[in-house]
Amino acid sequence: MSAARRRRPVLLAHVARRNGSKWSSFVLACSVAGITAVSIWGVYFFEAVKPHYYADYHYLFTDANPTPKFSIRNLIAMTREALHAAFWIDRVLYPVALAVLLLSAFWLKALWRNGLYTAMWVAIAC
Repeated sequence: MSAARRRRPVLLAHVARRNGSKWSSFVLACSVAGITAVSIWGVYFFEAVKPHYYADYHYLFTDANPTPKFSIRNLIAMTREALHAAFWIDRVLYPVALAVLLLSAFWLKALWRNGLYTAMWVAIAC
């Protein structure tokens, strides 16, 4: 098996394998999955968020956070602020998880070939 085939995302590889070499059925399956995800999010947004919480979302993402001028100093300050703000999760668990992520990104790259490990980090990010 070539290195390029091993690095494909697990879900797309599964859909491609199930459809064989039929490009049209692969595109159809991916389209159905994408439309389903967008539909679920749209129903959530227009039924729950917009009628009740739209003003809060608008304030949170626009008024309270004006886009700062890009500079290295601002980037470092925002990164430090984001890392410090995440300590509400846990004082021990958060640094350990961050260390595992950094170690796996640079030193233990073989972990990312495991679909379960990759899915775990995608779930945490969401």
